[in-house]
Amino acid sequence: HMDLLVERDGGFIGPVRQPRPMWQFGETPAHVTSSMGATGQHTRAVLREQGLSDARIDTLIADGIVAEPDGAAHPR
Repeated sequence: HMDLLVERDGGFIGPVRQPRPMWQFGETPAHVTSSMGATGQHTRAVLREQGLSDARIDTLIADGIVAEPDGAAHPR
């Protein structure tokens, strides 16, 4: 009844409850604005940072070793 928790979409795991920010201001209210990313959301960026080529990343995805979001475009 004190609105201490907010429920957000957790993607493939379903709804996720998390605490609201503990501060509340009248003129600038605090909001929960972030949630966990989708599975594989940053796969390509992280692997590129580690020096892997796009061809190697494509192979890892095709072999099911790493994930990429369903229907994801392949930015290069």
